[in-house]
Amino acid sequence: MVLDFHEYRKFKEKLLETGFHEIHLHDVCGGQYFSIDDPDDATCDEIVRLFAEIGQRVNFSENREEFTLEDIEEDPVSGGGAR
Repeated sequence: MVLDFHEYRKFKEKLLETGFHEIHLHDVCGGQYFSIDDPDDATCDEIVRLFAEIGQRVNFSENREEFTLEDIEEDPVSGGGAR
């Protein structure tokens, strides 16, 4: 999924309003990725929760300072649920 700037601002504002750390959008030729100012457990958990609401899985880098998004796939057998 490519997140447009309006959607990105909405998520960034939600995080900041609730006291979590800021995220930054990096839009490059090969796609998008995001970075986090201070990737503590609470902020990372909130990022996962917010993006899951719109059907996106968060893939963090090893140090959790960066992440990408991918569509949550539905189970083709049951027609629902992530696999």
